[in-house]
Amino acid sequence: MNKSSLRINTIISTCTLFLFCFIYGNAQERGIHELKSNTKVTSKFSSKSAKGNKKNDIERDRFYDLAFKLQPTIYINNSLVTTKNNKKPPIKIKMSDVNSFGKLEELAIKHKDIALIYLTLYKNSDLNSILDLSSINGFDNLKYVYVRCLFDCDDSQIKKFVKTATNSSIRVFYKTQTPS
Repeated sequence: MNKSSLRINTIISTCTLFLFCFIYGNAQERGIHELKSNTKVTSKFSSKSAKGNKKNDIERDRFYDLAFKLQPTIYINNSLVTTKNNKKPPIKIKMSDVNSFGKLEELAIKHKDIALIYLTLYKNSDLNSILDLSSINGFDNLKYVYVRCLFDCDDSQIKKFVKTATNSSIRVFYKTQTPS
């Protein structure tokens, strides 16, 4: 009886661990929305339609690596530009205010390898500004824009806030993250 109890406990523990890892992995994807082709249609990464497509999975993984893992980054705060991890050319710009959009044109000329612009918005009035990427020459490798709103925002607001060229392949993501 002891051996069978041990086997049952091992099986239950293994299943519990597997279930925890599966739920935790999916929980990281929740709440991030993508504007599809500059239209109002959105999808969550956790939806079944986004999963299973190998290209989408690779692109999603690349987005997550750029957005949430340590990368060579340019930080912009109140028009002050600082660079971290100088061993490699920066591939990410992290902005903490809308008043620094003017710095992007200057950086686009110097940093062609930028693949992600990560922007945090603190108040609803920040959406009155426009991040117009269609008028910036440079950023030849820009693939993603991630807008983190620390207030409730929706597809239509983000669509008005981020402008890309009509034929652009830049993917726009956003998340509403209300501080507690």
